[in-house]
Amino acid sequence: MYDEETEEFNEIVFTGVNLQITCISGHYWHCFKALGVEPIYFVTRLYNYTDPDEERRPWNDPIVVPKLINGRRGDPRVGKP
Repeated sequence: MYDEETEEFNEIVFTGVNLQITCISGHYWHCFKALGVEPIYFVTRLYNYTDPDEERRPWNDPIVVPKLINGRRGDPRVGKP
């Protein structure tokens, strides 16, 4: 999740061993990356391609430059798009 106002990026890593439910509020830019062969990503509503309810950005948008990642300034990805 990326908060454009605070320029903070937060990651949540889920595993098939410890399933969790996460609610992401509307002001965050967010994405997901599924690893492995077992489906562990589910949504409450399917995406409607003809009437989208969201904005999209490229995954490598150069404007997204976090000042903090997971609350840390020392992460090597801080300050980089």
